[in-house]
Amino acid sequence: MSGRPETTGTPREPDLSGEPRNAVRSDGFGRFVPALGASLPLVVIFLAVSTIPLGAAPELGLTPGQLSGWIFATYGIPAVLSVVLAARYRQPLLVTGNVAVIIFVASLGGRMAFSEIVGGVILAGIAVAAVGATGLVRGVARWFPLPIVLGLVAGIVLPFVSGIFDQLAEEPVLVGVTIGAYLLSMRFLGGRIPPVLSAAVAGVVTAAIAGRLVGTSAGMAFAWPAVTPPEFTLEGIVTVVPVVAALMIFQANIPAIVYLRGEGYEPPERALFGASGLGAAVGSLLGPTGVSVPVLAMPFTAGPRAGPKGRRHWTVYILGFAAMLIAILGAAAAAVVEIVPLPLLLAIAGLAMVGVLTRSVRQIVEGPLLLGPLVTMAVAISELELLGLGSLFWALALGTATTVLTEREGLASSRAADPPEDGSSADADRAS
Repeated sequence: MSGRPETTGTPREPDLSGEPRNAVRSDGFGRFVPALGASLPLVVIFLAVSTIPLGAAPELGLTPGQLSGWIFATYGIPAVLSVVLAARYRQPLLVTGNVAVIIFVASLGGRMAFSEIVGGVILAGIAVAAVGATGLVRGVARWFPLPIVLGLVAGIVLPFVSGIFDQLAEEPVLVGVTIGAYLLSMRFLGGRIPPVLSAAVAGVVTAAIAGRLVGTSAGMAFAWPAVTPPEFTLEGIVTVVPVVAALMIFQANIPAIVYLRGEGYEPPERALFGASGLGAAVGSLLGPTGVSVPVLAMPFTAGPRAGPKGRRHWTVYILGFAAMLIAILGAAAAAVVEIVPLPLLLAIAGLAMVGVLTRSVRQIVEGPLLLGPLVTMAVAISELELLGLGSLFWALALGTATTVLTEREGLASSRAADPPEDGSSADADRAS
């Protein structure tokens, strides 16, 4: 499941998945173009997510220093950890602030003190690191077959893809030109330039010509990050720790590790869980952050769209640099979202995910499992929320349960294709 085999002979038709061609030149700067193109949509998402802490700050009663600290904890600390992991293991090992955790923290505004939330997330991070230290991650991950994870990814990206046409109705010219540039790039450039990069340039240039790039009233936020002393209360522990730990482990880390294996990598589980858990525990002193491996980012950083397998870790360096800029500039970085028309940004993000959706669905259909992945995708699209956990957690749980109950032969076949538990992961942990 690491991609389609190379073919030779007559010219091929455009690949509707939007993945780069095997014939892309790899000399000079061109070798880094796929990594740059794969990183672009994630940078847009980084900027969009940074508006969540900004919007939640008043309700949480944050000082400028606490807000600056929360943004730095969400972007700066994961950026450093990502670059270190990628450089050491030469794998696309990206960690970020968990978006679901950010939204969960924002929802607690007015319900408990910020210091109580910080205390709860610190304990959740310690719990995640402890799970990784036990060495049981590989065994737990085997309960979540790759097709289930692909169903989760498809469910996450499908609203972005369908949203392209909502934005087309709102901004026919801007979004129409962007879509056209995407399709023409696929048809005539043959993957030499990632189509989403061509689409983004065409859309922004069109917006500039039309006078649609507007200024912003947001000021530069250079307040020094402030440490928030944690407060450990029963309410904070009971409310925060189970939800945040579950989101970090089951909604992010384990599905992402399964995806990395599906692309032929041998991710160092202990190192990833250690970086995730300890990063969250230490980083949350600046602001509650659920540092984890984002499954949504994996198709961009670890999939074929990021270029040859040996160079895909370059996406992590690019994204680490972008995240550090957001961490330093704070609110000023989020102001970029106000400059470019929102429908255009959403359309670019949706186009970037067309290839992810296509490849995920193709692998599901060609694989041994079908019903479980489809249930996973359907639940992920829904607005289901039970016991304080959102649809992504329940998509993984219900999809896996469906497969275990109804697709036992396919499940056995899928697990037989997994890498053997021969201790190679532990060797990877020790590699330098």
